[in-house]
Amino acid sequence: MPIIVEVKHPDLREKLVRQADALRVIGRFRSLPAGLPLLVFFDDADSAFFRKELGEQNRGFFKPLKGTQTGAWPQYLKDHLVAYGSFQNPATWLFDTVIYLHGTTCDDPVGRVMTFAHELQHFVQYGFSRDVWAASELLKPLLPAFEIPIEREARIVSKCIAEDLCSPEAVKQYIDRRINAAETRLTLLMADDPLNTDKIKNWKDEVDDWRFIQQLDAPVFYDLAARTKLAFNNFPERRDEFEKQRQAREKCDDPGPPHELC
Repeated sequence: MPIIVEVKHPDLREKLVRQADALRVIGRFRSLPAGLPLLVFFDDADSAFFRKELGEQNRGFFKPLKGTQTGAWPQYLKDHLVAYGSFQNPATWLFDTVIYLHGTTCDDPVGRVMTFAHELQHFVQYGFSRDVWAASELLKPLLPAFEIPIEREARIVSKCIAEDLCSPEAVKQYIDRRINAAETRLTLLMADDPLNTDKIKNWKDEVDDWRFIQQLDAPVFYDLAARTKLAFNNFPERRDEFEKQRQAREKCDDPGPPHELC
């Protein structure tokens, strides 16, 4: 099954524009994983559930569906992910993976291009370098987002594609808007709710993340495997967990492409 792009929007013209943008982004990737069905879903609203689960700063995500609890996901998204059958076999997955973008992300032309390119790069990482992708997932609680290898590569790739499709100046203006919005939110939060240290930290991280993206000189070569190995060596306590996950994937006949991590 090819990549399927679904755009939820009441205006047909805007829906076609967003579908065209998605196809333009897909066309910038030289190679995409085969045999790994992907649903791309552009929402016209922000999912309250995903906002609660992933944070106020979240603009979208890539996720493998195997083992994912989707019960609380928006029904209109789930309707595209499963084929409903008999009572004995009530539902069958139509896709292995999904990319979702919030409505406010899609409302900005640069935002939807940049975010979709970012998430599509995660799809590439998952499809072609499963062990590297899994190792970086284990580092997420330990490092700022832009220091996690798969996230840094996705930021580089997405900025490069966005500058190509939307112009460097448009990307610069978009990043400036994101920084200004995050700084404003942070300032208000520190004044109104100074004891909410977790939320304050999240918005500080958001400012730092966009400032990192701002200074990226795309395109930049990034050796994902080498960078992942280097980062992983700094957290030896994660090696046992990584090995358990790798063995579990092999038992499930889902090892991903072989890759020597350590």
